[in-house]
Amino acid sequence: MDELAEATAREIDHRVMNSLHFVSGLLKMQSRSSDVGDGSLHLKSAANRVASVAQVHRHFYADGDKEVSFIAFLRRLCDDLGSVLDRQIVVDGDEGVVPANSIQAIGLITNELVTNSAKYGSGMIDVTFRISDDLNKLIVCDEGRGLPAGLDPYASTAGLGMRVITSLATQLQGTLTAGPRENGKGACLTVAFPRSA
Repeated sequence: MDELAEATAREIDHRVMNSLHFVSGLLKMQSRSSDVGDGSLHLKSAANRVASVAQVHRHFYADGDKEVSFIAFLRRLCDDLGSVLDRQIVVDGDEGVVPANSIQAIGLITNELVTNSAKYGSGMIDVTFRISDDLNKLIVCDEGRGLPAGLDPYASTAGLGMRVITSLATQLQGTLTAGPRENGKGACLTVAFPRSA
């Protein structure tokens, strides 16, 4: 990419991120308005979701067109998400790289999983990245009351966040599974996708 194209791309990225933050700010202001009633919580949730997408965008474009150190990416992203959501998020796992063409979908999945854990769970949120011979696994766990019995993340009745996650997992040729933490307290959601994704 030549110098002019790089400068143009940086300017576009900057404007997109500023626009997303602007929309998030508008939604937060509207949520504090006296005439929205019960919609206040939904507006706050939408504002947080837009702010989180802005952070995914920022971290994705910071890494450019190369393979990305996934743990470093997750730590930067989750530091920002923790600030937006006012929750402690701990990131751990195997060091590895993922292709830049997959990182945006992975970042958006992380955003949705962490946002859902903050909304429906409680306590600390653990984000783990595991690498096996043929699979990458992104695991997000919370310390809340756990998942409803028989939860099917692919059911047509699943909420918007779950539908976004399953759609993005499918883009990565992966799957989403849900269950309790090993200690039985809280929920864990795992997206497994091929290492070549």
